[in-house]
Amino acid sequence: AGTIAAEGGLVEPGHHFEWAWLLERWGRMRRDPRAQEMARRLFANGLRGVDDRRQVAVNALWEDFSVRDNTARFWPQTEHLKAALFFGDEGQVLRAAQGLAKYLEAPARGAWRDKMQSDGSFLDEPAPATSFYHVLTAILELQARAS
Repeated sequence: AGTIAAEGGLVEPGHHFEWAWLLERWGRMRRDPRAQEMARRLFANGLRGVDDRRQVAVNALWEDFSVRDNTARFWPQTEHLKAALFFGDEGQVLRAAQGLAKYLEAPARGAWRDKMQSDGSFLDEPAPATSFYHVLTAILELQARAS
């Protein structure tokens, strides 16, 4: 699974995490173990795109899972956390949460940074509002686990 670009296979860990979360929810509602197994495989492939040093999901891999784009946007970190809550052990959930927390250390309260560079620094630019959907669903998933 993954998006295929004209110049070669592209695997986006953030989408793997997002699709794993969506497919697992669907599989549970439909009582479809095949869907749930596929969701677990998507999650496992997404984990191949988590940079151990920075503890964040990178933007893109090649189809052989080598790094294609080592920049790490904010929204895949929310999807990593959501999927880890379904499939990961406590360590994986903590790792995803710690990776996401780095983006929330922003100058303005309630804001976030969007693009982490390979050295761990952030680009100084406005964060797009389109990430709010990802933030909201991650918050809702965390609330569901807490209750």
